[in-house]
Amino acid sequence: MTVPLPSIYLLGLGLEEEPGARILRHPCLAEADVLVGGRRQLAFFSSHPAEKLTAGADIPSLLAAMEQNRAEGKIQVVLCGGDPLFFSLGGLVAARLEGVAALPAVGSLQIAAALLGLAWERVRSVSLHGRKHWLPLAHALASGDPVFVLTDAASSPGAVASFLRGSGYEGHRLHVFGDLSLTGEGLPRAGEQRALTVAEALSQGEGGFASARRVILLEPPAEEEESVFGLADENIDRDRDILTKGPARAAGLAALGIAPHHVVWDLGAGSGSVGLEAARLAWRGKVVAVEKNPARVAHIRANRRRFRAANLEILQGVLPGILKGEGAGEDLFGGLRPRPQRIFIGGGLGDTVPEAEGLLRPAWDLLLPGGRLVAHCVLWGSLDRARRILEELGGAVDAFFLQAGRARPLAGDFRFEGQNPVFMLRALK
Repeated sequence: MTVPLPSIYLLGLGLEEEPGARILRHPCLAEADVLVGGRRQLAFFSSHPAEKLTAGADIPSLLAAMEQNRAEGKIQVVLCGGDPLFFSLGGLVAARLEGVAALPAVGSLQIAAALLGLAWERVRSVSLHGRKHWLPLAHALASGDPVFVLTDAASSPGAVASFLRGSGYEGHRLHVFGDLSLTGEGLPRAGEQRALTVAEALSQGEGGFASARRVILLEPPAEEEESVFGLADENIDRDRDILTKGPARAAGLAALGIAPHHVVWDLGAGSGSVGLEAARLAWRGKVVAVEKNPARVAHIRANRRRFRAANLEILQGVLPGILKGEGAGEDLFGGLRPRPQRIFIGGGLGDTVPEAEGLLRPAWDLLLPGGRLVAHCVLWGSLDRARRILEELGGAVDAFFLQAGRARPLAGDFRFEGQNPVFMLRALK
């Protein structure tokens, strides 16, 4: 049986200063009818007789043109800086088109790892190049592993250090590499290589770095406290004693049933205690904590740093307006607020049916089909109003009564001090 030859080659150019003999002699270039790539890659092959197809912002149109070329029997070579299947145009092409062969090459992370003498099978990799939000960095940090970061002008070492400080990862060390390449002898080279603490990176400013083409390795401290489920109430920064206590918090999170990829909204977040725990469960997703009180927002921000909840976004605003798009997200999340699979309501249901409807209806509309909404109520009237409204909206509603007590010393023994009872509703959409 004859195996058909590929019609699209993904050619990794590696990180040689200019394409070397290895690349220029590759047979696919002699066969190519069309060369596809960015302006910088195509400039190396300006004398090649093939048609040139420039990759820009409109990737769908580029892929459509490549599909047409393939249908016409043209041989296409996609020129990729570094390795073709690592944060590259090659990966997009391979995922969308058939008849593709990838020709690998050495990329920037391999060179940086070689310069550090670092075995990098456990290192996470994130690209912030051209991104408006940094949620992938938050997910990578949550793993506890070292993280390689591909950057651009907006994701400078100082900006990355600011994100680390604001998310509680100030113990990390930044290894900054600029202008990585291979010499003619195949040796790794960096135009710039520096090791910085978070504080040092923040103090440098943009003028402190020679290169704009950078890779950063974020190295965690040798001994770092693991993120675990079950925060101690006494360790949570809060306004007076306003927080969802541990037993009620655990029951609410169990009722939500949060998966790692879920988006969770915590409405009336208070100290953020539920959102903090949810962020650990949804470690590949995102948590949005909504709170109107500025002092409590400050507590949430302090708790986010303390418990390293980098994937928790804080929105200060009034419900229900913020559910309808009012207010702005935090810059490093790029205003990205996808619809949630899970919603928790810890307060704000009001004292009347119109007040409860004013929150529950837009929250229910925001919730994705198949999602869950969990609400904690202190008053029987709030429970009854919320239950009736959610049933009218078509939710499958369960109600629970939660009562817990905590041991307190007394006369050489101990007694149980009762916590306030909580009514809990769970509605499935």
